[in-house]
Amino acid sequence: MTADALHTQRAHAHFLVEQKDAHYAFPVKKNQPIPYAQLKTLPWDKATAKFYDRSHGNGRLETRVMRLLASSALTSRDSKLMM
Repeated sequence: MTADALHTQRAHAHFLVEQKDAHYAFPVKKNQPIPYAQLKTLPWDKATAKFYDRSHGNGRLETRVMRLLASSALTSRDSKLMM
């Protein structure tokens, strides 16, 4: 499941995993300084999938970037940061 930044909350993640047995992808923006800083330390050069889009919408230029890391590229410390 994907959602916008409004849903980047622990309660929403727990609901999806524990009650719906679902996978999710939530964006993390700079207004969430702790998870943003933690994610910046991950080995993004090993990202196995990348997506970039720049378009006009809502009266402004919007940029979307998605990068996915395979679990094999992560250490146990990295995996804990992502939880």
